[in-house]
Amino acid sequence: HPKGSLLEHQERQRRRYLANQLSLSWADRFTEHTNDWGQIQSGARLDISGRKLPESLPSLSANFEHVTYLSMANTSMRQVDTDFLNLFPMRRSRNLNNSSLTRLPPALKQMRFLRYRGIANNQMRLAPEAVIRLARLKRLRVINLSNNPLVLTPDISQMPNLVNLDLSRSQVN
Repeated sequence: HPKGSLLEHQERQRRRYLANQLSLSWADRFTEHTNDWGQIQSGARLDISGRKLPESLPSLSANFEHVTYLSMANTSMRQVDTDFLNLFPMRRSRNLNNSSLTRLPPALKQMRFLRYRGIANNQMRLAPEAVIRLARLKRLRVINLSNNPLVLTPDISQMPNLVNLDLSRSQVN
């Protein structure tokens, strides 16, 4: 963006907001929060829902394993930004609803503790490798894939804890 322009100013504000939220989640690393089922969870909560993200998300060397809840719903996240998700390997809940995703983020393979997965209202199609990645998340309790042109059906055969699977308006074959 041209120096001094409104676009440059807005981008700087978006970056400042994200940096502030990351800093707050770092400060809260020994806290607890209530999850979507009313249970107390250890770990920080990072919610940047409804905010326009910077044009590119930062590559950070910090460890955000203490963040167990991450919500980036309604952020118009670009597919290229999904590497940012690798910073949060210990999350139990992740909400990416309404985030303009077109495919399942590769970072999913690192989320061994994930229990709630919200990825509704995107433009996501499940490729065969994405079905395999999703099937490896054996601790999932809730998956919301509604309002996506999935085409392929997720494999839930190895998810003994799954209590809710929403595929409504997902165009599965």
